[in-house]
Amino acid sequence: MLDPHRIRQIAFNLMGNAAKFTEKGFIELRASFTPNRKDPREGVFRMDVEDTGCGISDEDKPRVSRAYVQVGSKKSRHGETGLGLAICRQLATAMGGTLTFESELGKGTNFSIILQGIKVADAMPAREEPAVAATIEKASSTANAPATRKVLLVDDQKMNLVVLKALLK
Repeated sequence: MLDPHRIRQIAFNLMGNAAKFTEKGFIELRASFTPNRKDPREGVFRMDVEDTGCGISDEDKPRVSRAYVQVGSKKSRHGETGLGLAICRQLATAMGGTLTFESELGKGTNFSIILQGIKVADAMPAREEPAVAATIEKASSTANAPATRKVLLVDDQKMNLVVLKALLK
């Protein structure tokens, strides 16, 4: 029992940041629920977004999730406001959780949101629509890379697929 809209907002933001700062390698989103030993209907929800992007310097780590702060090279900033991570941290805190990260300059970053005391609902809500999928293909610009790259997007809301597809293109 989470706020799905806020979890999705955090996921979109962290994935968007990872996409901006990762030119090659991977971006991975992982989510898990670990039940408590005493009461398996309650536990810890964890979501990680890991990338092999440019990473964050030790000098910038204390500032990275402050509002209106942008770190990294000027050409990596993409005209953003610097509010995304601050909003993610506030949303995590509002849900009783934390947002942390580990990063090594030149090797990538892993952002984690951890929410304690999450309860499992008695019954899953009925789905209005089955999950829908879309595939995005992009021609590769290097001779040694495969001819195309594919990304599989799956969501139960068609509008989310439209937004994700546009974001990734």
